[in-house]
Amino acid sequence: MTPISLDIPKDRCEQVDWLESHLLGLQLGDLVAELQVVHGTRAYELSLDQALGESMDSVLQKGLAALDEKQLRQLLEHPQLLLSLQNEVVLRGSEYWLQLPLSREEEITLASQWKLLETVMLPPASAPVSPAIRGNWFGQATIAAVLSVAALLLIAFSVRDRLVPASAPGWGWEKPGVLAVQLPPRQYLEQLANAAQDWFKKRPENASDLARRIAQFRQGCSTLILTEHTALAQPDRDWLVERCRAWAAKLDAHLIAIESGEDISSVRAAADETISKLIMAIRDRAQTIG
Repeated sequence: MTPISLDIPKDRCEQVDWLESHLLGLQLGDLVAELQVVHGTRAYELSLDQALGESMDSVLQKGLAALDEKQLRQLLEHPQLLLSLQNEVVLRGSEYWLQLPLSREEEITLASQWKLLETVMLPPASAPVSPAIRGNWFGQATIAAVLSVAALLLIAFSVRDRLVPASAPGWGWEKPGVLAVQLPPRQYLEQLANAAQDWFKKRPENASDLARRIAQFRQGCSTLILTEHTALAQPDRDWLVERCRAWAAKLDAHLIAIESGEDISSVRAAADETISKLIMAIRDRAQTIG
């Protein structure tokens, strides 16, 4: 199978059309996974707000043509942003995104679900229909609009497992609720240490899976560094961020090692040691808080 990323056009206008076609397409997960391999840990260094800034609303209304060349390049160099942008488009995108042409595969997928949508959302022809809807163009237009939105949601969510690559974070410090601000300081740090233990729940046996696992944990470091940690006093916040930067650097080194062809078991053992030490450091810090 030819890598999708090899088809990225050089021309800016063609690149916009190509990227839009993939943004809500069935192969976005595969494209993101390919680009993450190319760009490594750099893929996680930018948030969607940082990349698009004030252009976000224009993108949701008018598409990717609202972006300049630098912003388009950032989407490709930080491919996890494409998944975030996909969610924004699905939830807040204008009719522009509904008018994009579908691939044959997407048309088949959508058609197979359409009758179910009509059954759920529209009454049978023989069923009584409210006069307010039957004689009101606005009511009919509303139904059509709902079905149009549903069509977009079908494309984006009914094939969710194919849209989101296996490398999508959701464990460790990326797990929902881990960075809960309502916890007492000591318990907050203990929760961070417990979340880091998730690393040991999965033991990758090949280079690709190990690189993905390290990159996921490294993304958690970025999340930790950029979180305010309002549950902690300022000295503890500063300590946590400073230490996490050091741990992130070690994880970057492990990722480089596995990408350079070093022995898998050796790199995994080194990563185990790094994460064991950071867990111990967080627990020790928690003990200093009354």
